[in-house]
Amino acid sequence: MALRLDASRTPVRKALLLLGVQGLVDIVPRTGIHVRKLRASELIAMMEEALDELEDVLTRWAARRIVASRRPMLQTALEGTARCAQTNDIASYEDANATLHEVIYLASGNPFIPVQRLALKV
Repeated sequence: MALRLDASRTPVRKALLLLGVQGLVDIVPRTGIHVRKLRASELIAMMEEALDELEDVLTRWAARRIVASRRPMLQTALEGTARCAQTNDIASYEDANATLHEVIYLASGNPFIPVQRLALKV
C-alpha cells in the first residue's frame, strides 16, 4: 500500500491503526487488515457525528465572519427560536431552528460547505 501511495510505511501503518481504533477496519495479526462492513445504524451514527462537527465549524466561522448586513437576520432568527421555545410550539420551533441554521451557514462566509451541509441534512 505504501508503494502504491508513494509514501513511507510508517504513516500508512499509523493511518491503518487509526482506522482500526475507529472501528473501520479489522486488524488480524499475521493475516491482514480487512475493511469492516458497517451496519446502516453505524453509518447513520457516524454521519450524524460528522455533520455535528461540521455544524460546529460553521458556527465558529459565522461568529468570526458575520457581516453587519446579516446581523439583523441572525437576531430575528434567534428571537424566532426563543419565542417558539417559550410557547412550547414544537412544530414552529423546528421551522425557526432551520431558518436560524441557514442564517448561520450564510454568515460563515464559506460558499461550499453550507451547500454540502444542507444537502446532507439527516
